[in-house]
Formats: sequence, structure tokens, C-alpha cells
Amino acid sequence: MATLEKLENGKVKITIEVPAAKFEEAVEKAYHTNGKKFNVPGFRKGHAPRKMIENAYGPLAFFDDAFDIVYPEVYQAAIKEHDIEVIDRPDISIVDLPLDGKDLVFTAEVAVRPEVKLGQYKGIEIEKREYNVTDDDVAAEIEREREKVARMVDVERPVENGDTVNLDYEGSVSGIKFEGGSAQGQTLEIGSHTFIDGFEEQMIGMNAGEERDIQVKFPEKYHSEALAGADATFHVKVNGIQKKELPELSARLAAMLGTGNPELDIITLHMLLRLTHAEQGLRPAVCAAVRQYAPRWEDHLAHDWLKARLLAEPFAALDARTVSQIHLSNLKNAVHWTVKLTQINMLLEYVRTHPETAFHTALHFSNLLCVSEHLPVREAAGNALLSVAPDLLVDQINEIGIDLTRELESGQEQISRFIPPYLGRLLCQLPEKELHESVESIGALACGASIRPARVALFTLGEALNVLPEAQTDVEDRILGLILTGIAHYDETIHQTALAVLCRDIFGRSQLPMARKHAIFVRLHKKLLTLLSEPRAGQLTFFNCAAMLNHLYRYTVRQELQEGPFRFLPEKPAAFFPGTFDPFSVGHKQIVQEIRARGFEVYLAVDEFSWSKKTLPKLLRRRIVSISVADQWDTYLFPDDIPVNIAMPDDLSRLQSLFAGRELYLVAGSDVIANASAYKSHEPGTAADYNHIIFCRDGSADHAALSAAIRGKLLLLALPPFYETVSSTRIRASVDQNLDISMLVAPVVQTYIYECGLYVRSPELKNVLRREELYFRTASDGDEALPEAARACMRGKKDARAALLLARPARLLGWAAGHPILLDDLYAALGSLEACSYVRQHASGQILLVDGWWVPDMDDAAERLRMLLNELLARSLEQGSTYALCRCPENAPALQDALRQLGFAAVEADAEIFCVDMRNPVMLLQDAMLCIKPPHKDAPAVQQAVRETRPRLRMALGAMFPGKLLLCFDTEMLNQAIAQRIEQMNGVQDVPPGVRRLGPYMCVPYGKIFADAIVPNTVTKTLHVEKCYAPDVRSFTIEEYPDYSPLPSQVRALRSFHRPIILVDDLLHKGYRIEKLDRVFRQERIAVDRILVAVMSGYGRDLMRVQGRRAECEYFIPNLHYWVTESLLYPFIGGDSVAGRRQKERMLPSVNMILPYVYPSYFFDVTETSIRNLSKTALENAMQILRALEREHQRSFSAALTIRRLGEALLQPRLPDKGDCMTFDFSLPASTYLEEDLARLDRICR
Repeated sequence: MATLEKLENGKVKITIEVPAAKFEEAVEKAYHTNGKKFNVPGFRKGHAPRKMIENAYGPLAFFDDAFDIVYPEVYQAAIKEHDIEVIDRPDISIVDLPLDGKDLVFTAEVAVRPEVKLGQYKGIEIEKREYNVTDDDVAAEIEREREKVARMVDVERPVENGDTVNLDYEGSVSGIKFEGGSAQGQTLEIGSHTFIDGFEEQMIGMNAGEERDIQVKFPEKYHSEALAGADATFHVKVNGIQKKELPELSARLAAMLGTGNPELDIITLHMLLRLTHAEQGLRPAVCAAVRQYAPRWEDHLAHDWLKARLLAEPFAALDARTVSQIHLSNLKNAVHWTVKLTQINMLLEYVRTHPETAFHTALHFSNLLCVSEHLPVREAAGNALLSVAPDLLVDQINEIGIDLTRELESGQEQISRFIPPYLGRLLCQLPEKELHESVESIGALACGASIRPARVALFTLGEALNVLPEAQTDVEDRILGLILTGIAHYDETIHQTALAVLCRDIFGRSQLPMARKHAIFVRLHKKLLTLLSEPRAGQLTFFNCAAMLNHLYRYTVRQELQEGPFRFLPEKPAAFFPGTFDPFSVGHKQIVQEIRARGFEVYLAVDEFSWSKKTLPKLLRRRIVSISVADQWDTYLFPDDIPVNIAMPDDLSRLQSLFAGRELYLVAGSDVIANASAYKSHEPGTAADYNHIIFCRDGSADHAALSAAIRGKLLLLALPPFYETVSSTRIRASVDQNLDISMLVAPVVQTYIYECGLYVRSPELKNVLRREELYFRTASDGDEALPEAARACMRGKKDARAALLLARPARLLGWAAGHPILLDDLYAALGSLEACSYVRQHASGQILLVDGWWVPDMDDAAERLRMLLNELLARSLEQGSTYALCRCPENAPALQDALRQLGFAAVEADAEIFCVDMRNPVMLLQDAMLCIKPPHKDAPAVQQAVRETRPRLRMALGAMFPGKLLLCFDTEMLNQAIAQRIEQMNGVQDVPPGVRRLGPYMCVPYGKIFADAIVPNTVTKTLHVEKCYAPDVRSFTIEEYPDYSPLPSQVRALRSFHRPIILVDDLLHKGYRIEKLDRVFRQERIAVDRILVAVMSGYGRDLMRVQGRRAECEYFIPNLHYWVTESLLYPFIGGDSVAGRRQKERMLPSVNMILPYVYPSYFFDVTETSIRNLSKTALENAMQILRALEREHQRSFSAALTIRRLGEALLQPRLPDKGDCMTFDFSLPASTYLEEDLARLDRICR
């Protein structure tokens, strides 16, 4: 809870209350993180209980650390709640300390962004000033520059106006000297009026050494009242006279000729040529000096040409041989760049008299533009090429344009980055047809995957648009479309470049007239807004966007001030086109073009309502749509945060309100009209009441039936046959075969799909959770399903129960039975005084005694027995058992193995009696198989590798917590149990296979449960969230999974299903995820009917009761100590993401809480040896599984499974985060890096 109080000077005061329970959680976290720093007598450092630390150091020992944990979250929540924008760090003051169960209350005073109210600035008229620079202005500027470098010289003549004299003077009034009236060696410029009026004028005519009395009168308003208006006499002596001498520029430069340095001479000649144009009076002196100049080296053709230009004398005509020599000279690195500039001018002059050489000369200039080492030569060659272009034929300009485009394609930055300013202007001299072809050729580079060619191609298009004739509207549209496609591009560098071209190079320059800019802006403003609204990663992109939009903002202000308000076009009818677009194909684009051709604006809504389809993450699909239609005018992406389900009348009504005053049409395929339930209802407000644009598939649609189904206006479209064959199935099949799909999707999209590994072996539909072959059943004494041996074992024992393992339909694969006993019954059960004494010392309360078991004698007998005992123990926890005993004969190795994997240990007094503490068990969630994609998942070798690794992991965990129960749950069987519960809640458990009948409830899994599968006959919509650690791995948050919509948008989409919600998760203990979701559900005002989890702890149940929630579970663990998820321990296979790390090769940088990546500090009551052992086991297991996957991939697809291609075998491959300084070679297999990590772990542990 937070309240806001406005203060003076743009500050606010936020009072924040943190509930005591929430702060207590933060204190507990702080204790686990920093408790090891405290020394408490009687305890090893780091092992003192929290209460002992607080007794020794005070109740606020962990206050600062806990405050640091809770403060960022509550402070940011308060800022968001009150919608303020802070611009400074807050001043924090504690109001109430969290003592004796009180809430923490603190205040934060912080400066906020001031609210600025704009006045009426429109309509203000400003006088436009125009500046014309004349020759007099140039001459005056030259004089000012000469004044700056003038020098003073002594003269032997009387003082003249403008001279500078050195003098001594002594002043008096009525014969009395006055203060400040005398000086020695004073410098004075005559005529500067520095002294009293009349003083400087009376000095004119004095000679050096001469003395004179000068009579003056002080001004009436002189600063000294005693001297104001007084007559004064100054006795003056002139010590010296100097005059100012200005340099004669041209004459001085002319004197520099003939130094023997050819480069200096040619620079001097260039300067003289420029100056004599501005300073005609110096031409005679310059000409005289230049006539005497004779170069003293062999190759002086350029010097002679400049000399002739200076003297305005004819120059001997160049012949073909000399021109050829000039071409060769210009390409030599040894020739000075100033000589090359002169020779370029010589060639230009030669072309004017010999137009037949224009093409050959233009090719030479083009070559110079590409290869010269000097920027001035490139610029001169480019400008010369443009000067020659009017003398060229169309095919000649086209050929030069093609050559320069090839240079762009090379991607060599030192060559290609100088070409765009000239290539763009050159192409605009082509006729429309050839120009259009050239633009398409450059556009292919601009939209490609190679960054450097794309950047220079975009710059070229921007230059072309700036000089494009106004009549070339089709070409202008195409260039703008290509630039917009660049803005939509998936590569951030290309996106930034395209935005710079549009905002800075087109709108930010003055080349285009304001009327043209206005026409362009009116056309693309909405398109640009929708493109920039799509989320992008990286601060550099954000700052680049802000800087470029500043250019656009300046243009809009200038437009409104100079030309008046923008004149936007009338709005067109709106066509709302929803779909999964997975991916957006050329067929979809053809539909868009057909609709646009009929005068509509098209709004493409990438929806999430086809819940049974296995689609790409929504933001990836939106990016593909954005790229595909960026060049399509009047076509926009519908906002992601406004879900519209056309099956829901309320959503359609809200959609109509968004387009108030406009005709609205819904776009759908004829098959959708025929099959969707939304079109079978006759209630008012359904989709059938709205206007429709229907595209008929296969040309077989019944027009009469369509007209009868739609009660609004109807517009029918038919697609050409080719586009009818384009489908998601065809695209996915082509991707699997690595075929060209540029005829099925936009070329940029094809590159994006293959670069990111999208759609590789990806099914169109989600997996429906089918009943697994194996399942458990719990039975009590007298149950008919029990075999006779189990009945005999349980007979006469109170509250006896058995766990049965069956294969469908009901084939028994094994059983395990037990019953609860008390301490008084121990001797009767064990028959050993020593064993009973040991158990009494370690146990209390109800004890589970395993009475008997049976499994067939097979290779996997130990694993089946472990599963049975695990089920029996898990169910016994719900009945209050806190300890378990089992008699294990020496001749039962399978039972011994199963017991040890569950944490059992032999009683010291009797090796045949095994016991385990069930009071605070540890849980292992085995989910590695769900991380693997088919067909790898179904490969026997991969399954065998996973089976072999699990016993090792269980033993490593058991060694960490000796004597504690280790419960292991297979995710596949948990998912099956949860799915059956949901089917029962939904009333669809008896629906026959192949029949579709949806129940009333909606299943909403969050986290990793179900792995994107769906419950039979149940609307199943996953919330894609991710546990995201801070970079220091000390705290975490729950965020939306990358490339999925923000969590509020995902939750908002659930409302459109109008169904009661069952939230589903695998574990409910601390409630971090439900706490995050709860806030979002409350903000969106969406009610949750109940929460269903696979495993719930006692703390989790209490938490739900406190919050008043209805929560159910499959397994209940009253006092859960730790839980471990198998996949989170395995690098590359699983992990938790790290904030601030960007995806690489579509892999999420993640952290695995094992060495050598991170020390798992959340294990605070285990030995370092056991942590090292667990880390080593996890690395070895991950390496074994990955090697099995690599071998299977090579066998099945004849290709190496490198890190880059892990997405072909794993559902969500992860990249172990090793910091910014460590990189991966994505062409290597992942197992190679795990070998290195194992070696690194060995080095750490030595």
C-alpha cells in the first residue's frame, strides 16, 4: 500500500507500507544469504540459527539486508501505482520499524518530472530572414582575416590617423595634477577614441621624440565629479610610431611557388586560383609571379594546366594518349591526392570537348569512387561522375549503377560506405522502368541479412528519394516501403540505420520541399507508429530511436509553424483480419493486397485464441507479420494489448467502439464461417451480425450458404490458385528439408526463419495429454483390486494401505504395502531391542512400516520397486507419518537399491532394518524427458541415457541430506494425474476418444508444467512465465518468457474466453509465482476459480488459506525441506534465465545452481563436499544425455548437433551464463563445453 503527497519544487512524498509477512520473508532471505557473516559464541560461523543471531546482535540484525531485498519491488510498485515519472534518487526515511508484528512503514521523497503546460504556439508568425552572400561580403571577410594576422612596423614620419603610438603623458587641471592622469610608455591607436575627445586628433602630425601640451575638456557626465566638465592640460611626449601592415595573400602565396615540392606547389596553385576570383586587384601581381614559375620535375602536366587556368591562357588540348596516362596516374597510390583532384578536373574539361569519351571517363570516375584511398578524391570523383551523367546513354548509366551496386553488395566498408551519396543521385537520372529495376536490386540488399550491404543500400535509397523527381510516385512509394521494411527488420543495426535514413536523412534535411515531406509524412505516420510500437531489446536501439525521432519532431514543429496543421487523408473503412499467422505467408499478403485494392485499411491481429495449435511465441509471429507488411500501405498490426476474440460479442462490441464512425468488416476464410461456433449462434451481437470480407478457399465455397450465415454486408474474394496451396504445413515441411521458401514467405522472413532455427521439426498442433501406459492406484485392505499376496500382507493391520503400479488397462506390475505404527508397537514390528532403541531416539509420532512388496523379476525391478515405495511414502505423508521402516534381507538387492535412492539407511544395530526420516523430506522433480523434442525423445538410446543418469542424481541428493526422505516424482506421471483431475472437474472424463466436447472450465498452466501440452476436451491456455535471476544471482523475479507478450497482455487474453479459470502448477510452496500472478489478475479484474498443483507443501496450503483461495493438490508434503528440479541442474538442457542478458542464437542465457557456475547458497545445511558431488553428478549426467542426443541426431539427420542447432533436439535450449567475457563457439557440440566445465570443477575442488 502506498500513498502520495505532493511537495514543493517538483517533489513528491510516497509513504509505503510493507506487510509484516512480506518483510518477514525478506528477513528470512537475508538470513540465508548473510547469516554466515555473524559470529555467535557456541556455534560455528555461518551455522547459528537466526533467533540466536538476533538475540546476540539485536532484533534488527538483518533489517538493512531485508530492506534492500524488499525496497526495489515495493518502491517500483508505488511508482507504477501512482503513475509518476521520477528523475532522481529518493531520500528514504523509516517511519515504523517492523517490530512485534508491525508492518514496515517508510517514506521516499523524490523529484518527479514536472508537468509542463504548453501555451498557444500555433499560428505565431515569424519573419523569415534570407541571407545572400555577395562579393563584398566575401571581400570583407577576407579583410577581417587579414586583420587577424596583421603585424606592426616602425615608421619614421609624423603621426597619422590609424597609427599606433607609444607615449608618455601627464595631466593637470588649473596646474594641479590629478589622480590617474599620468602614464609612462602607454600604447594608443590614433582614431580609436580611447582617450577624451580631441586628445587623439591633436596628436596627428607629431614626430617621434616631440613633446606637446594638449588642451581638452572632460565630459559633463564624467565618472569623477571633480573632473566633470573641467578644462585639462596634458603634457605629451611621443616615444615611437608604428603602423599596421596587412599581408598580401595572393602575392605571398605566389612567392611560395618553386619550392621544389610538387605537392606544395599544386596546393599553392589551387589556392591562388580560388583567391584571384575573389581578389581581382591582386591578379597582376599573381600573374607576374606565376609566369616566372617553372616546375622542375618530369611529370608536371597538372601544374601546367593550373598555371594556364591562372593566367587565363589556352592549354594545349589533351590527346587520347595523355588521357589514358591520366587514368593510370589516378589509380596509383604514389600520386599525391592534390594531383588527382586536378587531373579529375582536366578529364571533366576534356569530356566537354570530346563527348564521345563520356562513358569511358564515367567508368573511370566510378572506379575512383570505389578504390581511392583519399576521401577528397572519392568526393571529387563522385561529383564528377554526376556531372558527366547527363552525357551518358540510359544503358551506360544503368551499367555504371550495376557496377556500383555490386560494390555495395561486397560489404567492404572501406569501399562501399562512400558510394551511396552518388549512386542514389545517379540512379535518379534513369527512366522510370530502369530506375524501378535498380531500386528493387538495391532493395534486395537493404532487406537482406548481411548488415553492411543492408546499411549502405538503405543510405543509397535515402539519397535517391531526396533527389527523386516528384512525378515518380510509384518509385517513391517503393523506396519508402523498403525503408519501412528496414525499420521492421529483425536485426537491430539495420533497424537503426533505416530509422536514421527516414528521420535524419529525409525529414531532417532540407533537400525535399516541405510539400513533398508533408505528403510523405501523411502517408506513413501511422505505419511508422505501429512499427516503432513493437518491442525491441537493447539500450542502444532505444537511444538511437529517441535521437532519430528528435529529427522527426523538429520537422513536425517546422511544418506546423511554417505551413500550418497537417492535412490528413479521410479515414477508410477498416478490415479487421485476425489469425494465428504462423507464419504470415504470401497467401496472407495476397489477401491483404486484395482488400486494400478495394479501399480498406487492414488491421492484422495476431491472436492467441487457437489454443490447440502449437505456435511460435506471439512476439516472434508479430515480428514476422510486421516485416512482411511493412511495405504495404494502409496495413497495420493491431495492438498486442487489446485481445479480440471474435467468438465473444463483448470483444466485438469493444472492437467496434475502437473504430467509431467507420465501417468495420471482419476478415475470415470460408472454412472458418462454415465450421466456427461463432457463426452458428443466432443471438444478437455475434460475429454473424457484422460486415464480412470472406476469402473463399479452393474455390468451392457455397456462396448462398455464406450469404445466409452472415447478416451484415458481405464481400467475397477469391485467391489465385498458387496462393491457395501456401499453408503452414507446407512451410514447415520445407523448413525441415532446408528448402527455399522465398516463394512462400517474404525473403526477409525466410532469412529470419533459417537464421533463428524457427519451425524446425515443429508440429502444428499441441500434444494432447494422453493417459500414460503406467499409472498408480492406492488401495486399502479389502479392495478387490489387491492380489492375494497383498491382502495377506495387510490382513489384520490397522489402516494398512498399498500402492499399486498398473499398466493399462489394468495389468498389475507390482505392489508395496505398509501400515502405521506407534513407538509402543516397535518391538512387535522389529523384534530387536537395539533397533527399537535406535528408532526411539530418532523418531516420534506415527511410523510407517513397510510390510511387503512384489514386482516381477525383470531388469527394471529396482526402478519399479522404487516407484512403488515412493508412491506409498508420499501418500503416507498425507496421513501424518513422520518416519518409515522397512526390513530388507541381504538377498534383496533390488529393494536395497530402491531404499537407498529414497534416502533410507540401515539401522546401526540391525543391518536388515532400514529407516528414513519423513518429517521434512526433499523432493526431486524428474522432468528431463519433457525438455527433449521428438523424434529424439522417442529414441531408445536417449531414453536409456536419461534412465541411467537418474539413480546417480538421486544418490547425490541423498548424500546431501543423509537420513532424510527423498521423494522423486516423474513429471509425465504428475501431468497425467493432474490432467485426470481437470477432466473430472470439467466433467469430460468419460468423453470417448475422437469426440470433442469442451467442459466449462479453462485450464491455465503457468510455469513449466504440461510443457505446452493440452488437457483433453479442455480449453488449455498456458501463461508463459520464467524465473529470472538478477545478475548477482541473489534475488529473482517472475517475468514473462522472452518473445511472449507481457504478462498483463497474456492474462488479459484469458478474459476473452469467458470461462472460469483453473490455475495449474507443478509445485506450491513459497508462492512466488502465484503472488506475481495474483497482482496481474487483480489489475485485470479476472477471477480464478481454483488453483490445482501437483505437489503442495504445508506452508503453501497455509498461504492459500490466508489468502482465501481454493487450492487442491495431487500430493501433499506437510513440511517440505528442499525441492530440486532435474532439468534446472543440467546446463544447455535447462536453467533459470538471468536479467540483462540477451538471447544468442535463439538460446536464453541461463544459470544452473551448481558449481562451477554458481555456488548454490540456498543449500545452507549441507556440506561443501556434497555440493561438489552434486555439481559433478549434474555435469556428468547432462554430458551423457547431450552425447546421446548428438549421436542420435547424427544418425537420424546426418548432421552434427552443434550448439547452434540444439533447438532441433531440445524444446527450450539454454546457454550457460558465464559472464560477458566468456563466449561460445556455436559450431561445437554442447558436450565439449561440459567437458571443460568438469575439468574446471576438478580444479576448483582440489
